[in-house]
Amino acid sequence: MDPLAPRTQPAKSIYSALVKEAKNRSGRMFEVWVEAERQAVLAAAIRAATSLDLVAPSLAEVEQAEALAHGHADYMAKFARGVANRMRPRR
Repeated sequence: MDPLAPRTQPAKSIYSALVKEAKNRSGRMFEVWVEAERQAVLAAAIRAATSLDLVAPSLAEVEQAEALAHGHADYMAKFARGVANRMRPRR
């Protein structure tokens, strides 16, 4: 079990998608894997938003969460939580 992994939704499913995509980094150019991870996070957030009746984040919000996570030892967890924290209940 990953001690840094978020335990609650939607951060948990976003984190899982990010970890899964990050396994494909080897052999890819930096720009390629960064974009693939952003897209994986966005797709997971959209799926979670639909199932949890939340507003899905935009790509810009995903990029902002990613930027805030840079340099942290728990980068992936912080990235996932940052995206999840931007997701609000539908009105």
